[in-house]
Amino acid sequence: EYYNSPIESNLKSKILLIDDKEDFIDYLKKSLEQYWDVLIANDSQTALKLAVEQLPDLILINNMTSKLDRLYLIQNLNKSKITKDIPYIFI
Repeated sequence: EYYNSPIESNLKSKILLIDDKEDFIDYLKKSLEQYWDVLIANDSQTALKLAVEQLPDLILINNMTSKLDRLYLIQNLNKSKITKDIPYIFI
């Protein structure tokens, strides 16, 4: 059986970008939106809400974000049965 990648089949995977700097988000979104459905959160509460509602395939978290409570976010992502298996990367 032939496997179609998301790019080949026009089915994009979801990626959640978390940052409070609009210029960085715009740069990442423009770089990734050809291949991913891009979700954006500017704070921990919005990020958790989007993660539960949209179930992204990957979460990218800017490690330098000032408004983001990273510990709170990661603890809650790992604690939830819904989001515990979503991979996340600090950038």
